[in-house]
Amino acid sequence: MKIMPLPNIETLLDIGIALSKEKDTGKLLETILDAAMNITGCDAGMLYRLENDILDFEILIVKSKGFRMSSGGTATELPPVPISSRRNVCSCAAVGKKPINVADMYDCSEYDFSGGKYIDAKAGYKSVSILSVPMFDDRDDTVGVIQLINAQNEEGTIIPFAAEYEPVIFSLASQAAICFTNRNYAAAVTELLDSFVRVMSTAIDARSPYNANHTRNMARYAEKFTAWLNAHSDMVIDEERNRNLLMSVWLHDIGKLVIPLEIMDKQGVLTDEEWRVMQSHVLMTRRMLSEMSFPKQNRKVPDWASAHHEYLNGKGYPDGLDGDAIPFEVRILTILDVFDALTAYDRPYKPAIPVEKAFAILDDMAKKGQIDPYILDLFKQSESWKEDGKTTEKREEATMNISKTIENGKLILSLEGKLSVTTAPQLQEALIPAFDDSKEITLDLTKLAYISSAGLRVLLIGHETAQAKGAKMTLSGVSDEIMEMFDMTGFTNVLTIV
Repeated sequence: MKIMPLPNIETLLDIGIALSKEKDTGKLLETILDAAMNITGCDAGMLYRLENDILDFEILIVKSKGFRMSSGGTATELPPVPISSRRNVCSCAAVGKKPINVADMYDCSEYDFSGGKYIDAKAGYKSVSILSVPMFDDRDDTVGVIQLINAQNEEGTIIPFAAEYEPVIFSLASQAAICFTNRNYAAAVTELLDSFVRVMSTAIDARSPYNANHTRNMARYAEKFTAWLNAHSDMVIDEERNRNLLMSVWLHDIGKLVIPLEIMDKQGVLTDEEWRVMQSHVLMTRRMLSEMSFPKQNRKVPDWASAHHEYLNGKGYPDGLDGDAIPFEVRILTILDVFDALTAYDRPYKPAIPVEKAFAILDDMAKKGQIDPYILDLFKQSESWKEDGKTTEKREEATMNISKTIENGKLILSLEGKLSVTTAPQLQEALIPAFDDSKEITLDLTKLAYISSAGLRVLLIGHETAQAKGAKMTLSGVSDEIMEMFDMTGFTNVLTIV
């Protein structure tokens, strides 16, 4: 029986190099199966991936029918195989960790091929010879199974898989399993790093109620803006650069963890010394991130994250960088940081600025040589600050009713509806003047369904006004959902809640 010639060492090395270079998991699995089929000259092949004791179908290739299908494509009738299915040839290969070679599955009673025969009948195909090879890595963990179908000789006649192929495919499968495990490990490390970044960012924003959504907003703008750039401009940002930009966004204010809260939360103008302390957050960002062992592909993050206050004219801080010394990604970061600071609704020391006025300020900064005018123009075109076709400042349209009652000399303002961007001024107009007539005011939130960042800001202004006038403001009827928001933003430590 004449079989396809075995591959030489150079061919196997080439396959190994191709496997090690492939970064996309789906393509990696295809490369593995293609290589095994080409070596044996078989007509069809399947690849299963083992997860949670289940062999899940990943790829099916049938050369004679010009057919390729993956689990992410069209719905398939290839069910998962439990590893406990002791008569299934794939599960037996996975558990036994050795190849299983069947000359003719229709003349084999050792294994249960009822599933394969059913698929044959549905597809109008006949599977004869089978070679099932387990994929296990350097930790001796099985990660999948390659099943090759219908070996062929040089004339195209279906023949059994020659025993000589078994060690070759077994070696290929093991090498592929190691590559696959390494990809999974790298993905897990990346996800762990991303999770840590998000947790630290949440801690930064939650530390001060005035900063609750800043980083989250910037990350949203950055994701939408880079996607727009890749689709509509010649400034293409590849996946690695985009990940580093987003990571820098999430971490750009990590240095604020060490800035005293009395400075972070001060509503009035900072003194020169307080301003120097506030500016030091970028140096602390660099110092803290430099202590982390970032993977090679993320090594630029500490420098990018700590440079968001640098200006192109060299008048920024902390290093006074200018011109080409400021990377493209940092220029984006600076614009996003200023834009969100101007338009934010959760800053008690200033009202939110409309988008049009914010861009007027940014235009002036560009004219002064502080920020990149070209990137600013692209950001305007992208409208990345909008959500579902609406600008951020209009997305929370709602109504709210305020009723006033007096009990035992105390003023009670009962709120019903939603305390949103559009209704927050309504509460401010009713609440602030009331302190001139009453020293004790209770806000009854029993019928309040929602509080936005703008609403939190008004509550904080009310609290500060009460303190300034020697009065007291109390919140009652706070729902669990709103209380959770208070906890997350730190308002439970500021407001009086009964």
